[in-house]
Amino acid sequence: MDYWKEGHRIAREIGHGVVYNGPQLVDDEFLFHMFTDEEATGTTFGARTLEEAKAKLMEKRQQFGAAPVAFPEIFDPLGILDAFQRDLDRILSRL
Repeated sequence: MDYWKEGHRIAREIGHGVVYNGPQLVDDEFLFHMFTDEEATGTTFGARTLEEAKAKLMEKRQQFGAAPVAFPEIFDPLGILDAFQRDLDRILSRL
């Protein structure tokens, strides 16, 4: 899989000033994509999928009191974030 291409696609689909920083790999195993919210918070966040990236962006904007981003197709952003954390914990436990 071309992680750079996938990460750039996710950033384009999100929009709202999100830029792609690159994939995070450990021993050639993909952990997540890194993004920066340049438009509102200047913070970085990791996500494996488009849905996770949208949920993380919503969470970051809320934490920093920035203008919210609405993604109507996400009905449970906290559930997505929980699933992301479980996947990350599972991967890291094998290292």
